[in-house]
Amino acid sequence: MLGFGKSKERHASLPPDVRLAAVDIPRVDFQIVGAMKCGTTTLRRALGAHPDIHMPPGEEHFFGNHRRYRSVWKNGVLDGAEFEKTYAAQFRSDKPVIGGKTPNYVISTLTLERIQRFHPETRIVLMVRCPIDRAQSHWNHMLRQRNKGQRPAYLVGETFEKHVERDQLDLAQAREPAAEIRGANLLWRGMYAPQLETLRHFFPPEQVFVGAVEDLRADSTAFLTRLCDFLGVDFTPAMAESASTGESRAPGHTEKLTPAQRALLRDIYTRSVADLESMLGRKMPNWLRA
Repeated sequence: MLGFGKSKERHASLPPDVRLAAVDIPRVDFQIVGAMKCGTTTLRRALGAHPDIHMPPGEEHFFGNHRRYRSVWKNGVLDGAEFEKTYAAQFRSDKPVIGGKTPNYVISTLTLERIQRFHPETRIVLMVRCPIDRAQSHWNHMLRQRNKGQRPAYLVGETFEKHVERDQLDLAQAREPAAEIRGANLLWRGMYAPQLETLRHFFPPEQVFVGAVEDLRADSTAFLTRLCDFLGVDFTPAMAESASTGESRAPGHTEKLTPAQRALLRDIYTRSVADLESMLGRKMPNWLRA
């Protein structure tokens, strides 16, 4: 059963954005906005297996990429042809539900504001994971990118501890982390509570779904059934079958954090995890275990 009608009625009284009204904005019913290294690729594959859901095969990186976003505006006017080529075409589908996935979207206030402007009725899916395990995956991701020449070496600390120290300094000096902290900040990516608070500033709670990847792994059918209820579609077994294949591991660095490094992150994340548990009204699955 599909259910997006009520959301449209709720926002019907909003004044129209005249610059967007002149262009055919595609319908995007939901966006997986993050977090990075939290099972978003597995989730996209599972949702893509649903016969009533259309999802582009990759990540659009439109609202968070300033160069791409600016390219569709000409003298303050939204260029329909450029907008179609750069963003809209990948969402054109006759399927009942259309979604997208770009994990970088959740870390920026500006990005979320842009999404809200173009798609005020879209439903937001935020995946979370033990921030210590997430940081380990992110660290290996950065090392692989550095060694392939895809990330400048100066953006990666000489050691994990030095990288964390630099990220802590960036967070301490930022007036507004959600607006100022770059995506390379490994610590900020795992601070889900302030990210969720920012999300709820732009989208009402009933439009935001928060799921833990640990829950998806423990019982994919139960997790995906809850998500389908949120999206207004019926669960199909093909989704769980697709999710069970997991995400392929990239070759190269697979460093595991030492007990001392995990203890360092546990101290950093204790407050943020407690805040998230309070916001969600639940305990997270053994995230801060020793």
